[in-house]
Amino acid sequence: MSTDKEIWTDVQSRLKKEGVDIKLVEFTDYNQPNQALEDGDVQLNAFQHQNFLDNWNKKHNTKIVAIGNTYIGPIRAYSNKIKSLKDLKKGDKVSVPNDPSNEVVHYNS
Repeated sequence: MSTDKEIWTDVQSRLKKEGVDIKLVEFTDYNQPNQALEDGDVQLNAFQHQNFLDNWNKKHNTKIVAIGNTYIGPIRAYSNKIKSLKDLKKGDKVSVPNDPSNEVVHYNS
């Protein structure tokens, strides 16, 4: 399985061949990229879905806009016991991120 870093390093390499140099910046939480963009520390970020951005703008009174679609990695599921999502049963407990924009779960089996 590829990591997000591997994907963005590949994008960086491909763009360099086109004469475009980008610097990849890693952040430790989901609030930092938008704040860095708002502060002018970065010129572009790519990590969020539209609902997250809408909530961010409302909460922080900002006007960051989407300029195009990009790679958004799928949410990953982890368990010490369950080996497949197919093994989930009614009543099993699943933890989700604690912000409203990420609490909508779409599951297709």
